[in-house]
Amino acid sequence: MSEGNPLSARDAVSEVDREIEDAYGPLDDAAVQPQSRRRREFAPWHHPVKQVVRARQWAEQIERLIGDGHVTRGVLRYLTLPGADMMDARYIGGRLRSRGDGPFKLEVFGFDRSAGDTDGPGSPGEEALAALRQDQLATMESKLRVGQIEEIAVDGSVAQRQLQDAGAFDVINLDACSHLCCDAPGEARTLFAALQKLMVHQLQRRDPWLLFVTTRAAAGDFRGHGADTLKSIVKQNIEHDGPAFIDGLRAVTGLDQQDGGASAAWAADGELFLKMFTVGLGKHLLHFFNNQIGRSARVDLTSVFGYRVSGDEPDMLALAFRVSPRDDQPVTAARVAAVAVPQPEIEEIKRMLRRAACFRNLDSGIETMTEVRTTAIREQAELLAAANYPIEGWVEWLKTHNVRPMDCAWILQDAQA
Repeated sequence: MSEGNPLSARDAVSEVDREIEDAYGPLDDAAVQPQSRRRREFAPWHHPVKQVVRARQWAEQIERLIGDGHVTRGVLRYLTLPGADMMDARYIGGRLRSRGDGPFKLEVFGFDRSAGDTDGPGSPGEEALAALRQDQLATMESKLRVGQIEEIAVDGSVAQRQLQDAGAFDVINLDACSHLCCDAPGEARTLFAALQKLMVHQLQRRDPWLLFVTTRAAAGDFRGHGADTLKSIVKQNIEHDGPAFIDGLRAVTGLDQQDGGASAAWAADGELFLKMFTVGLGKHLLHFFNNQIGRSARVDLTSVFGYRVSGDEPDMLALAFRVSPRDDQPVTAARVAAVAVPQPEIEEIKRMLRRAACFRNLDSGIETMTEVRTTAIREQAELLAAANYPIEGWVEWLKTHNVRPMDCAWILQDAQA
Protein backbone atom coordinates (compact mmCIF):
# COMPACT_ATOMS: atom_id res chain seq x y z
CA MET A 1 0.00 0.00 0.00
CA SER A 2 1.19 3.57 -0.60
CA GLU A 3 2.10 5.63 2.49
CA GLY A 4 -0.98 7.86 2.34
CA ASN A 5 -3.58 5.09 1.95
CA PRO A 6 -6.06 5.24 4.86
CA LEU A 7 -6.77 1.47 4.68
CA SER A 8 -4.88 -0.87 6.97
CA ALA A 9 -3.46 -4.08 5.48
CA ARG A 10 -6.38 -6.08 6.95
CA ASP A 11 -8.94 -3.59 5.61
CA ALA A 12 -7.27 -3.73 2.20
CA VAL A 13 -7.61 -7.51 2.06
CA SER A 14 -11.28 -7.22 3.03
CA GLU A 15 -11.81 -4.63 0.31
CA VAL A 16 -10.24 -6.93 -2.29
CA ASP A 17 -12.42 -9.81 -1.08
CA ARG A 18 -15.55 -7.68 -1.48
CA GLU A 19 -14.54 -6.74 -5.03
CA ILE A 20 -13.99 -10.40 -5.93
CA GLU A 21 -17.35 -11.35 -4.41
CA ASP A 22 -19.08 -8.63 -6.41
CA ALA A 23 -17.61 -10.02 -9.62
CA TYR A 24 -17.71 -13.77 -9.00
CA GLY A 25 -20.00 -14.41 -6.06
CA PRO A 26 -19.15 -15.36 -2.45
CA LEU A 27 -15.68 -16.65 -1.72
CA ASP A 28 -15.35 -20.38 -1.05
CA ASP A 29 -14.32 -20.53 2.60
CA ALA A 30 -13.11 -24.10 2.04
CA ALA A 31 -10.26 -22.76 -0.05
CA VAL A 32 -8.81 -21.11 3.09
CA GLN A 33 -8.24 -23.65 5.83
CA PRO A 34 -8.25 -21.85 9.20
CA GLN A 35 -6.75 -23.44 12.32
CA SER A 36 -10.23 -24.48 13.48
CA ARG A 37 -10.75 -26.60 10.35
CA ARG A 38 -7.48 -28.49 10.58
CA ARG A 39 -7.80 -32.22 10.17
CA ARG A 40 -7.03 -34.18 13.28
CA GLU A 41 -7.44 -37.88 12.48
CA PHE A 42 -4.47 -39.73 11.05
CA ALA A 43 -4.72 -42.86 8.89
CA PRO A 44 -2.36 -45.73 7.95
CA TRP A 45 -1.39 -43.99 4.68
CA HIS A 46 -0.01 -41.07 6.71
CA HIS A 47 2.86 -43.23 7.98
CA PRO A 48 6.26 -42.61 6.33
CA VAL A 49 6.37 -46.23 5.18
CA LYS A 50 3.58 -45.39 2.72
CA GLN A 51 5.61 -42.48 1.43
CA VAL A 52 8.37 -44.95 0.54
CA VAL A 53 5.86 -46.67 -1.76
CA ARG A 54 4.83 -43.35 -3.33
CA ALA A 55 8.40 -42.25 -3.91
CA ARG A 56 10.36 -45.42 -4.63
CA GLN A 57 7.73 -47.40 -6.48
CA TRP A 58 5.02 -45.23 -8.01
CA ALA A 59 6.95 -42.04 -8.82
CA GLU A 60 10.10 -43.86 -9.96
CA GLN A 61 8.20 -46.16 -12.32
CA ILE A 62 6.18 -43.26 -13.72
CA GLU A 63 9.31 -41.23 -14.36
CA ARG A 64 10.82 -44.17 -16.24
CA LEU A 65 7.69 -44.48 -18.36
CA ILE A 66 7.87 -40.78 -19.22
CA GLY A 67 11.62 -40.96 -19.82
CA ASP A 68 11.05 -43.71 -22.37
CA GLY A 69 8.80 -41.38 -24.36
CA HIS A 70 5.50 -43.18 -23.73
CA VAL A 71 3.55 -40.23 -22.29
CA THR A 72 2.56 -37.49 -24.71
CA ARG A 73 1.12 -33.95 -24.59
CA GLY A 74 2.69 -33.25 -21.20
CA VAL A 75 -0.25 -35.00 -19.52
CA LEU A 76 -0.22 -38.26 -17.56
CA ARG A 77 -3.63 -39.95 -17.65
CA TYR A 78 -3.97 -41.40 -14.16
CA LEU A 79 -6.71 -43.61 -12.70
CA THR A 80 -6.56 -43.69 -8.92
CA LEU A 81 -8.46 -44.41 -5.69
CA PRO A 82 -7.28 -41.26 -3.96
CA GLY A 83 -9.34 -40.70 -0.83
CA ALA A 84 -9.96 -37.27 0.62
CA ASP A 85 -6.29 -36.26 0.89
CA MET A 86 -5.25 -37.15 -2.68
CA MET A 87 -1.68 -37.50 -1.40
CA ASP A 88 -0.67 -39.85 -4.21
CA ALA A 89 -1.69 -37.31 -6.85
CA ARG A 90 -0.10 -34.39 -5.00
CA TYR A 91 3.22 -36.17 -4.59
CA ILE A 92 3.38 -37.60 -8.11
CA GLY A 93 2.19 -34.30 -9.59
CA GLY A 94 4.94 -32.47 -7.73
CA ARG A 95 7.59 -34.87 -9.01
CA LEU A 96 6.35 -34.47 -12.58
CA ARG A 97 6.27 -30.68 -12.36
CA SER A 98 9.93 -30.57 -11.38
CA ARG A 99 11.16 -32.67 -14.29
CA GLY A 100 13.90 -31.08 -16.36
CA ASP A 101 12.50 -32.21 -19.72
CA GLY A 102 9.35 -30.14 -19.36
CA PRO A 103 6.53 -30.03 -16.80
CA PHE A 104 3.84 -32.70 -16.80
CA LYS A 105 0.38 -32.55 -15.27
CA LEU A 106 -1.90 -35.30 -14.06
CA GLU A 107 -5.26 -35.87 -15.69
CA VAL A 108 -6.93 -37.60 -12.77
CA PHE A 109 -9.81 -40.04 -13.10
CA GLY A 110 -10.58 -41.02 -9.52
CA PHE A 111 -12.98 -43.22 -7.61
CA ASP A 112 -13.31 -41.53 -4.23
CA ARG A 113 -14.60 -44.25 -1.94
CA SER A 114 -14.03 -42.10 1.15
CA ALA A 115 -16.54 -39.45 0.11
CA GLY A 116 -19.65 -41.38 1.12
CA ASP A 117 -22.74 -39.43 0.19
CA THR A 118 -20.88 -36.11 0.09
CA ASP A 119 -20.70 -35.11 -3.55
CA GLY A 120 -20.01 -31.88 -5.38
CA PRO A 121 -17.56 -29.04 -4.83
CA GLY A 122 -17.84 -29.19 -1.04
CA SER A 123 -16.63 -32.78 -0.64
CA PRO A 124 -13.11 -33.27 0.80
CA GLY A 125 -11.93 -35.02 -2.35
CA GLU A 126 -13.16 -32.24 -4.61
CA GLU A 127 -11.50 -29.66 -2.37
CA ALA A 128 -8.22 -31.56 -2.64
CA LEU A 129 -8.58 -31.82 -6.42
CA ALA A 130 -9.32 -28.10 -6.68
CA ALA A 131 -6.12 -27.41 -4.77
CA LEU A 132 -4.18 -29.62 -7.21
CA ARG A 133 -5.61 -27.67 -10.14
CA GLN A 134 -4.74 -24.38 -8.48
CA ASP A 135 -1.16 -25.56 -7.89
CA GLN A 136 -0.87 -26.55 -11.58
CA LEU A 137 -0.45 -30.24 -10.71
CA ALA A 138 -3.70 -31.50 -12.28
CA THR A 139 -5.55 -30.55 -15.44
CA MET A 140 -8.96 -28.94 -15.53
CA GLU A 141 -10.24 -32.15 -17.15
CA SER A 142 -9.45 -34.12 -14.00
CA LYS A 143 -12.48 -35.54 -12.25
CA LEU A 144 -13.50 -37.57 -9.23
CA ARG A 145 -16.33 -40.03 -9.27
CA VAL A 146 -17.86 -40.54 -5.84
CA GLY A 147 -18.29 -44.26 -5.22
CA GLN A 148 -16.64 -47.65 -5.35
CA ILE A 149 -14.47 -48.80 -8.22
CA GLU A 150 -16.11 -52.21 -7.84
CA GLU A 151 -19.11 -50.72 -9.64
CA ILE A 152 -17.28 -50.94 -12.98
CA ALA A 153 -17.65 -54.73 -12.74
CA VAL A 154 -21.41 -54.37 -13.23
CA ASP A 155 -22.23 -54.39 -16.94
CA GLY A 156 -24.25 -51.37 -17.99
CA SER A 157 -23.55 -49.45 -14.78
CA VAL A 158 -22.95 -45.70 -14.79
CA ALA A 159 -19.43 -46.28 -13.49
CA GLN A 160 -18.63 -48.67 -16.32
CA ARG A 161 -19.93 -46.23 -18.95
CA GLN A 162 -17.87 -43.42 -17.45
CA LEU A 163 -14.78 -45.62 -17.57
CA GLN A 164 -15.40 -46.46 -21.22
CA ASP A 165 -15.84 -42.79 -22.08
CA ALA A 166 -12.56 -41.93 -20.34
CA GLY A 167 -10.39 -43.98 -22.71
CA ALA A 168 -7.12 -45.72 -21.89
CA PHE A 169 -4.77 -44.64 -19.09
CA ASP A 170 -1.02 -44.23 -18.76
CA VAL A 171 -1.17 -45.40 -15.16
CA ILE A 172 -3.75 -47.32 -13.14
CA ASN A 173 -3.17 -47.17 -9.40
CA LEU A 174 -5.34 -49.60 -7.43
CA ASP A 175 -4.27 -48.45 -3.98
CA ALA A 176 -7.11 -50.32 -2.36
CA CYS A 177 -5.85 -50.74 1.22
CA SER A 178 -8.35 -53.62 1.41
CA HIS A 179 -8.21 -57.20 0.10
CA LEU A 180 -8.02 -57.84 -3.63
CA CYS A 181 -8.91 -61.51 -3.15
CA CYS A 182 -11.37 -61.78 -0.26
CA ASP A 183 -14.79 -62.23 -1.86
CA ALA A 184 -18.08 -63.48 -0.48
CA PRO A 185 -19.45 -66.52 -2.36
CA GLY A 186 -21.30 -65.45 -5.49
CA GLU A 187 -20.42 -61.77 -5.11
CA ALA A 188 -19.90 -60.18 -8.54
CA ARG A 189 -19.12 -56.61 -7.51
CA THR A 190 -15.58 -57.18 -6.22
CA LEU A 191 -12.20 -55.50 -6.49
CA PHE A 192 -10.81 -58.49 -8.39
CA ALA A 193 -13.70 -58.30 -10.87
CA ALA A 194 -12.97 -54.58 -11.30
CA LEU A 195 -9.33 -55.41 -12.05
CA GLN A 196 -10.50 -57.85 -14.72
CA LYS A 197 -12.56 -55.10 -16.36
CA LEU A 198 -9.61 -52.72 -16.30
CA MET A 199 -7.40 -55.33 -17.99
CA VAL A 200 -9.89 -55.58 -20.85
CA HIS A 201 -10.34 -51.79 -20.93
CA GLN A 202 -6.59 -51.25 -21.42
CA LEU A 203 -6.40 -53.51 -24.48
CA GLN A 204 -7.14 -50.40 -26.57
CA ARG A 205 -3.81 -48.88 -25.52
CA ARG A 206 -0.86 -49.50 -27.86
CA ASP A 207 1.89 -47.90 -25.74
CA PRO A 208 3.37 -49.26 -22.51
CA TRP A 209 1.43 -48.47 -19.35
CA LEU A 210 1.74 -49.10 -15.61
CA LEU A 211 -0.43 -51.01 -13.16
CA PHE A 212 0.06 -50.49 -9.42
CA VAL A 213 -1.72 -52.84 -7.02
CA THR A 214 -1.61 -52.26 -3.26
CA THR A 215 -3.61 -54.81 -1.31
CA ARG A 216 -3.95 -56.45 2.06
CA ALA A 217 -2.83 -60.06 1.72
CA ALA A 218 -3.05 -62.78 4.36
CA ALA A 219 -3.74 -66.50 4.09
CA GLY A 220 -6.71 -66.30 6.47
CA ASP A 221 -8.48 -63.76 4.26
CA PHE A 222 -7.61 -65.31 0.90
CA ARG A 223 -10.83 -66.67 -0.59
CA GLY A 224 -13.39 -66.28 -3.32
CA HIS A 225 -13.10 -66.14 -7.10
CA GLY A 226 -9.91 -64.09 -7.10
CA ALA A 227 -8.11 -66.45 -4.75
CA ASP A 228 -9.26 -69.50 -6.73
CA THR A 229 -8.04 -67.89 -9.96
CA LEU A 230 -4.54 -67.19 -8.65
CA LYS A 231 -4.16 -70.65 -7.11
CA SER A 232 -5.39 -72.30 -10.29
CA ILE A 233 -3.00 -70.45 -12.60
CA VAL A 234 -0.01 -71.44 -10.44
CA LYS A 235 -1.18 -75.06 -10.29
CA GLN A 236 -1.49 -75.17 -14.08
CA ASN A 237 2.08 -73.99 -14.50
CA ILE A 238 3.36 -76.59 -12.03
CA GLU A 239 1.58 -79.32 -13.97
CA HIS A 240 2.33 -78.11 -17.52
CA ASP A 241 5.82 -76.60 -17.28
CA GLY A 242 7.29 -78.97 -14.72
CA PRO A 243 10.87 -78.38 -13.51
CA ALA A 244 11.29 -75.15 -15.49
CA PHE A 245 8.58 -73.51 -13.38
CA ILE A 246 9.07 -75.46 -10.15
CA ASP A 247 12.77 -74.60 -9.87
CA GLY A 248 11.96 -70.92 -10.23
CA LEU A 249 9.21 -71.25 -7.65
CA ARG A 250 11.62 -72.86 -5.21
CA ALA A 251 13.90 -69.83 -5.58
CA VAL A 252 10.95 -67.62 -4.61
CA THR A 253 9.69 -69.65 -1.65
CA GLY A 254 13.01 -71.02 -0.44
CA LEU A 255 11.30 -74.39 0.00
CA ASP A 256 12.67 -77.59 -1.59
CA GLN A 257 9.33 -79.30 -2.10
CA GLN A 258 7.81 -81.21 -4.99
CA ASP A 259 5.45 -78.36 -5.90
CA GLY A 260 8.10 -75.70 -5.38
CA GLY A 261 6.64 -74.82 -1.99
CA ALA A 262 3.36 -73.53 -3.43
CA SER A 263 1.05 -75.42 -1.06
CA ALA A 264 3.01 -74.35 2.01
CA ALA A 265 3.27 -70.73 0.79
CA TRP A 266 -0.47 -70.38 0.16
CA ALA A 267 -1.10 -71.50 3.77
CA ALA A 268 1.61 -69.35 5.34
CA ASP A 269 1.52 -65.83 6.69
CA GLY A 270 3.87 -62.94 6.16
CA GLU A 271 6.53 -62.63 3.51
CA LEU A 272 6.16 -66.17 2.15
CA PHE A 273 2.46 -65.68 1.40
CA LEU A 274 3.07 -62.24 -0.11
CA LYS A 275 5.63 -63.71 -2.49
CA MET A 276 3.21 -66.46 -3.52
CA PHE A 277 0.45 -63.91 -4.03
CA THR A 278 2.83 -61.91 -6.24
CA VAL A 279 3.57 -64.97 -8.37
CA GLY A 280 -0.13 -65.78 -8.73
CA LEU A 281 -1.21 -62.27 -9.71
CA GLY A 282 1.78 -61.75 -12.00
CA LYS A 283 1.17 -65.05 -13.73
CA HIS A 284 -2.52 -64.20 -14.13
CA LEU A 285 -1.72 -60.89 -15.81
CA LEU A 286 0.94 -62.47 -18.01
CA HIS A 287 -1.43 -65.23 -19.12
CA PHE A 288 -4.22 -62.79 -19.96
CA PHE A 289 -2.15 -60.29 -21.95
CA ASN A 290 -0.02 -62.91 -23.65
CA ASN A 291 -3.07 -64.67 -25.05
CA GLN A 292 -4.84 -61.74 -26.73
CA ILE A 293 -4.88 -62.52 -30.43
CA GLY A 294 -3.63 -59.48 -32.32
CA ARG A 295 -3.33 -57.43 -29.10
CA SER A 296 -0.87 -59.33 -26.96
CA ALA A 297 1.47 -57.63 -24.50
CA ARG A 298 4.56 -58.34 -22.48
CA VAL A 299 4.08 -58.05 -18.71
CA ASP A 300 6.99 -57.18 -16.43
CA LEU A 301 6.88 -57.19 -12.65
CA THR A 302 9.03 -54.15 -11.87
CA SER A 303 8.75 -53.69 -8.09
CA VAL A 304 7.63 -55.74 -5.06
CA PHE A 305 7.24 -54.12 -1.61
CA GLY A 306 5.69 -55.49 1.56
CA TYR A 307 5.08 -54.05 5.02
CA ARG A 308 2.99 -54.47 8.16
CA VAL A 309 -0.42 -52.96 8.77
CA SER A 310 -1.32 -55.14 11.75
CA GLY A 311 0.47 -57.88 13.63
CA ASP A 312 4.08 -58.97 13.49
CA GLU A 313 4.29 -60.14 9.85
CA PRO A 314 4.03 -58.16 6.59
CA ASP A 315 0.40 -58.18 5.44
CA MET A 316 0.33 -55.34 2.89
CA LEU A 317 1.66 -55.85 -0.62
CA ALA A 318 2.58 -53.11 -3.10
CA LEU A 319 3.23 -54.29 -6.66
CA ALA A 320 4.17 -52.50 -9.86
CA PHE A 321 3.69 -54.01 -13.33
CA ARG A 322 4.62 -52.59 -16.72
CA VAL A 323 2.46 -53.79 -19.61
CA SER A 324 4.05 -53.32 -23.05
CA PRO A 325 1.76 -54.06 -26.02
CA ARG A 326 3.46 -55.92 -28.84
CA ASP A 327 3.37 -54.81 -32.45
CA ASP A 328 1.02 -57.63 -33.44
CA GLN A 329 -0.50 -57.79 -36.89
CA PRO A 330 -4.29 -57.45 -36.83
CA VAL A 331 -6.19 -60.68 -37.32
CA THR A 332 -9.25 -60.58 -39.56
CA ALA A 333 -12.46 -62.28 -38.50
CA ALA A 334 -12.04 -64.86 -41.27
CA ARG A 335 -8.61 -65.91 -39.95
CA VAL A 336 -9.35 -66.04 -36.21
CA ALA A 337 -10.12 -69.77 -36.19
CA ALA A 338 -6.89 -70.57 -38.02
CA VAL A 339 -4.62 -68.58 -35.69
CA ALA A 340 -3.12 -70.51 -32.82
CA VAL A 341 -3.47 -68.82 -29.44
CA PRO A 342 0.07 -68.05 -28.24
CA GLN A 343 1.12 -69.63 -24.96
CA PRO A 344 3.12 -67.73 -22.35
CA GLU A 345 6.79 -68.31 -23.02
CA ILE A 346 8.68 -69.97 -20.21
CA GLU A 347 11.34 -67.25 -20.31
CA GLU A 348 8.71 -64.63 -19.43
CA ILE A 349 7.54 -66.77 -16.53
CA LYS A 350 11.10 -67.23 -15.31
CA ARG A 351 11.63 -63.47 -15.44
CA MET A 352 8.48 -62.95 -13.38
CA LEU A 353 9.68 -65.47 -10.79
CA ARG A 354 13.09 -63.81 -10.52
CA ARG A 355 11.45 -60.47 -9.87
CA ALA A 356 9.06 -61.95 -7.29
CA ALA A 357 12.08 -63.29 -5.41
CA CYS A 358 13.36 -59.68 -5.11
CA PHE A 359 10.74 -58.90 -2.45
CA ARG A 360 11.64 -55.83 -0.36
CA ASN A 361 10.47 -55.67 3.24
CA LEU A 362 9.91 -51.97 3.91
CA ASP A 363 9.69 -52.47 7.66
CA SER A 364 13.32 -53.48 7.90
CA GLY A 365 14.31 -51.01 5.16
CA ILE A 366 12.85 -47.95 6.85
CA GLU A 367 14.36 -49.04 10.17
CA THR A 368 17.91 -49.65 8.97
CA MET A 369 18.33 -47.21 6.07
CA THR A 370 18.71 -43.75 7.56
CA GLU A 371 18.47 -41.82 4.30
CA VAL A 372 15.31 -43.64 3.22
CA ARG A 373 13.68 -43.03 6.60
CA THR A 374 14.67 -39.37 6.84
CA THR A 375 13.52 -38.56 3.31
CA ALA A 376 10.20 -40.36 3.82
CA ILE A 377 9.53 -38.45 7.06
CA ARG A 378 10.28 -35.10 5.45
CA GLU A 379 8.17 -35.78 2.35
CA GLN A 380 5.25 -37.15 4.37
CA ALA A 381 5.32 -34.10 6.64
CA GLU A 382 5.20 -31.81 3.59
CA LEU A 383 2.19 -33.68 2.20
CA LEU A 384 0.36 -33.51 5.52
CA ALA A 385 1.06 -29.80 5.91
CA ALA A 386 -0.32 -29.18 2.40
CA ALA A 387 -3.48 -31.07 3.40
CA ASN A 388 -3.80 -28.95 6.58
CA TYR A 389 -2.87 -31.57 9.17
CA PRO A 390 -1.05 -30.39 12.32
CA ILE A 391 2.51 -31.73 12.18
CA GLU A 392 2.80 -31.60 15.97
CA GLY A 393 -0.13 -33.98 16.26
CA TRP A 394 1.32 -36.25 13.58
CA VAL A 395 4.63 -36.49 15.45
CA GLU A 396 2.75 -37.60 18.58
CA TRP A 397 0.67 -40.07 16.56
CA LEU A 398 3.81 -41.63 15.08
CA LYS A 399 5.49 -41.84 18.47
CA THR A 400 2.70 -44.10 19.78
CA HIS A 401 1.91 -45.93 16.53
CA ASN A 402 0.69 -49.43 17.38
CA VAL A 403 2.57 -51.21 14.58
CA ARG A 404 5.58 -49.10 13.64
CA PRO A 405 6.28 -46.33 16.20
CA MET A 406 8.79 -43.67 15.16
CA ASP A 407 10.38 -40.77 16.97
CA CYS A 408 10.63 -37.90 14.51
CA ALA A 409 10.44 -34.85 16.76
CA TRP A 410 13.42 -33.49 14.84
CA ILE A 411 11.09 -32.57 11.98
CA LEU A 412 9.57 -29.87 14.21
CA GLN A 413 12.99 -28.42 14.93
CA ASP A 414 13.77 -28.42 11.20
CA ALA A 415 10.53 -26.55 10.53
CA GLN A 416 11.46 -23.86 13.03
CA ALA A 417 15.03 -23.44 11.73
